[in-house]
Amino acid sequence: MLHVTSCRWDRHIAPLLACLSPSTYPLDVSSSTDAGSATKTQALPLHVVQFTPSAFTPPAVTVGAGNISDSATTQLTASSNFLNPGTVTLACTAGLPAGGVCNFSPNNGVASSFPSPESVAVSVPFNTPAAAPTVTVTATGNSGGASFAQNQSLTLNIPAPALSVGAIAGTPVNMVNNSFSAPVIVQITPMNLAGVVTLSCGNLPAAVNVAGRPTSFVVVFEANGAAQSDVNNITIQANATINSLLVSSSIGLGQLSIAIPATTTNVSLNVAAVNSVTNAALINVGDPNLRITASVDNIGSTYSAAVWAVTFSSPVTLVTASNPNCNQTAPIMVSCNIGDVMVSTGNQYSFKVSPLRARALVIDNVLTSPTVGDSDLNNNAATAPAVQIRPRPLARRGLVPKTP
Repeated sequence: MLHVTSCRWDRHIAPLLACLSPSTYPLDVSSSTDAGSATKTQALPLHVVQFTPSAFTPPAVTVGAGNISDSATTQLTASSNFLNPGTVTLACTAGLPAGGVCNFSPNNGVASSFPSPESVAVSVPFNTPAAAPTVTVTATGNSGGASFAQNQSLTLNIPAPALSVGAIAGTPVNMVNNSFSAPVIVQITPMNLAGVVTLSCGNLPAAVNVAGRPTSFVVVFEANGAAQSDVNNITIQANATINSLLVSSSIGLGQLSIAIPATTTNVSLNVAAVNSVTNAALINVGDPNLRITASVDNIGSTYSAAVWAVTFSSPVTLVTASNPNCNQTAPIMVSCNIGDVMVSTGNQYSFKVSPLRARALVIDNVLTSPTVGDSDLNNNAATAPAVQIRPRPLARRGLVPKTP
């Protein structure tokens, strides 16, 4: 039995508890008057309980895809008298970068049965500067109305914002002079990065340029008066400005071959984008009825194996049934094999797309042939008038979308 006549918690009881095993101890607390004429003794059972969070495994985690780190695990153990409903709750209490969040599992980091493995993954905002902070994870135990906290540390490795360029599709590039190339699809992989990425090309030969507005996915080359050649040192570079710093990555294109066209003609491309129901440029999101139309005139000779490539300023979904000769080659590109365009006027082609998240769409179009040049290449490119997009109105009852 423990017998205490006078005590201070911080001076006497706390050091005593550090030496006791988890159990219930009978404790007598006595008090007396200054003169010693009266003494009172009170029995006070002392419950000593214990819980322990182990060191994290692994001791360090790295922010990866989605700006979420891999997981680290601590093992929570508790003494058998850790009274039900005794709980241990985990929380990150120090060291997180601005906007950082700890995600605990299972049960959001609350354990009530032991032993209990608890995992944590840390998410940080995109474009967080590189750092390796030590995150403090606090385990707070509650049992029988009493609480106590213990800390464990976890190192969080945050890589600098970066991007990589790779997985180019559509190479090697074969084209004829006075034409556009087939689209080159570029795969861009960001790491801790969110922002506008622009593409550029280096070491282009004379009279070869990047057509239109190069996007984060697609590059189309334009040869207008170029010499017959095979070029092997062209690079594609992706650039972004993050935290006032330039972030870039580049990759070699491979071979670009420019041949002399078998024949030359003169085609003219006119394009439009309208809602097929209302015949207006203002459409309803989710209704796959934005029709992209092209009208092609050809004077001179047959424009063989023509390809109509359409680039959108924001992602769309191709309505595949609208034209079986069209394929979605990237989230922002549709390519249609329209075949031979004979010498004639008013040749009509079309397909439909469903816009996804944009408020407006800018739609760039090029028409090209792998064997036939064009005497006026400017007429082979056209931009449709910008399309404004609004959400479908909702009915007053039941929030059911109305039919436009």
